[in-house]
Amino acid sequence: MQKLSWLILGAAVLFASVGLMALNDAEQTKKEAKAMFTGHEDHSISLDQAIQFTKNFRTNHPYAQANSGVFGKDAMLKILNQEDVVALRLYYGEFDDGRPNMVVVGVTEDGNDKYEGELAELWFPCPPFCPYESPLNEPTDEEPQEETSAQ
Repeated sequence: MQKLSWLILGAAVLFASVGLMALNDAEQTKKEAKAMFTGHEDHSISLDQAIQFTKNFRTNHPYAQANSGVFGKDAMLKILNQEDVVALRLYYGEFDDGRPNMVVVGVTEDGNDKYEGELAELWFPCPPFCPYESPLNEPTDEEPQEETSAQ
């Protein structure tokens, strides 16, 4: 009877150990799966791709009130320098009067917004704050061209 008790106890300990190891593995896998972003993702595109993407937008939305906008470096760094922030997320927004805007929030490695931290919106939209010359903002065939007068 005593051997049977030890055998049952041994089996119970073995079962509990295997269960705990499986639980630890599951927790580790869960933690690894949560890490969606590292801050080192490669978002590089070529100039040709960038030109095509921005041209597509201007062609498909010829009456858009803004086609780009500028945020200052300090505003972006305030968001990026927060603890646990590894990326930025931009939300399309709109003022009460219908003008478009962008809301910028920090993103943690598990993909969540750090909405209780620094946020940004007060961008400089284009138009009117457009670059003088940029292949990313050249008129498309569908956009009205400024007429030049011959003198």
